[in-house]
Amino acid sequence: MKFGIGTGPQNTSWQALLEVWRKADSLGYDSAWNFDHLLPLSPNPEDPIYEGWTMLAAMASETSRVQIGVMVSSNTFRHPALVAKMCATVDAISGGRLIVGMGAGYFEPEHDAFGIHLGSVRERADRLAESLQILRGLWTDRRFTFEGCYYTITDAPCEPKPVQSPHPPIMVGGSGEKLTLRTTALYADQWNMPPGDTGVSPEEFAAKYAVLRQRCEEVGRDPAEIETNLSLVVVVNDNADTALGRRRQIAEAFGLSEENAAKMVLAGDPSSIVEQLAAYEAAGVQHFGVILIDGINYDDIELFAGEVIPAFR
Repeated sequence: MKFGIGTGPQNTSWQALLEVWRKADSLGYDSAWNFDHLLPLSPNPEDPIYEGWTMLAAMASETSRVQIGVMVSSNTFRHPALVAKMCATVDAISGGRLIVGMGAGYFEPEHDAFGIHLGSVRERADRLAESLQILRGLWTDRRFTFEGCYYTITDAPCEPKPVQSPHPPIMVGGSGEKLTLRTTALYADQWNMPPGDTGVSPEEFAAKYAVLRQRCEEVGRDPAEIETNLSLVVVVNDNADTALGRRRQIAEAFGLSEENAAKMVLAGDPSSIVEQLAAYEAAGVQHFGVILIDGINYDDIELFAGEVIPAFR
């Protein structure tokens, strides 16, 4: 199993984000991620939040080893031709370490607040499928032409190309069985199942992964070509009671039930975390992301790297 960190760029400082990304880079984590939102994922829309892609470009030059990405970029925010250029640039800055996370978009309050068209579930799914085709075409063809229902590209170049060949890996985030997982089967190299508002149990991940494998079969794709990814909050401490107490703190802050908190926040001492992660690995998770919250678990990444990760290597 691979391991990464994920930092929501909200309610924190640039210096704190920079320090934790540098530390993850030095500790042997495989990846580091932020997210792409214009409003914070918190009860107060005025909480401070940084923009994801500009932050990622900066982190590309401040790290040297980890793969980096946005988990995931909202397709509703930017034209795919712009995204193609952004990705090629960040891939160059990072020396070929970019993973391109893409999602259909979902968070209605930020679309309403900033006047961005969201569209129906079907429209968003279709737009995402078109965008992924455009990204791949611009990255691999000398000039690319595409005419879809939502986007048109005419004899367009994209130079320089990304560092990675034939292109940076594309991760699709989402769990819609009819549309998103079919798009994943057709165009993605990686798949992220988002925890949503209720978390993800090993059993729930296994069931959704079975659907993805079915979609792969329907389109003639080998599911082994798609790396699976899941990210959850982790609080780990040598004292299990301390870790469980911090989980209760998170549950109270976000209004989570005990059941949902257990599926969103893995808590315990290192041996307990290893046991919990082993269940997710058995369910099909190949790349696990530790979601970090400033003031809660930034300092846990050393213990996790020293006593949890080695159990899976």
